[in-house]
Amino acid sequence: MKKLLTLYSLFIILYSALITPASAITIQNPIKYGTIPEVIDAIITFLMIISFPLLTGAVIYGGFIVITAAGDPAKFNKGWQTIVYAVLGFVIVLLAKGIVMAIGNFFR
Repeated sequence: MKKLLTLYSLFIILYSALITPASAITIQNPIKYGTIPEVIDAIITFLMIISFPLLTGAVIYGGFIVITAAGDPAKFNKGWQTIVYAVLGFVIVLLAKGIVMAIGNFFR
C-alpha cells in the first residue's frame, strides 16, 4: 500500500510539473515588506515595542527584590543585577534600531 501511495504521489508531482506551464505559476509576497532591510527594520521595531513593557516589568521586579531583601546582600545584589541587566538589554535594543537606521542612511 505504501508503494502504491508513493508511486501515486510521484505521478501527481511529475504530472503537475510537466503539464502546468511556468507562466501560470505566480507566488504572492505573504508579507508587506519587499526588501530585507525593511524586514529587519520591522523586526527591530517589534522588539522595541515589546521591550518597553519588559523593561518596566523587570525594573519593578528587581526593585521588589531589593526592597524585600531585608538586609540580605545576596538578594539585594540579585535585585540590583536584574535592574542593571534590564536597562542594558533595553540599551542594546535602542542601539540596534540606531545601527539599522545608520546603515540604511549610509546605503541610500
